[in-house]
Amino acid sequence: MSVDFDHLFFDGPLITRTIDHRIQVAIDGIKYADNPNFESYMPAYNETLGLVGSGGKYLTRWSSTPGLNMDTEIQALKTEMQGIWDKAK
Repeated sequence: MSVDFDHLFFDGPLITRTIDHRIQVAIDGIKYADNPNFESYMPAYNETLGLVGSGGKYLTRWSSTPGLNMDTEIQALKTEMQGIWDKAK
């Protein structure tokens, strides 16, 4: 003998309240959307990835050279990356 309890789960107040709550959280979160976000377009993506991606110029140096002045390294990365992006416009 099989008993069907699906209606108790799907039609019960817990599921209705949970779904409504989750939808409201998503709706309320729209005003906090980050723009640009991490999925936004990046100019000259492949060239930029050559700087910071796996095996990229900076990542390789940063992970294999002890004693680097990271403030200087980060500024150099920013400058070079901005140059790539400016050229891509």
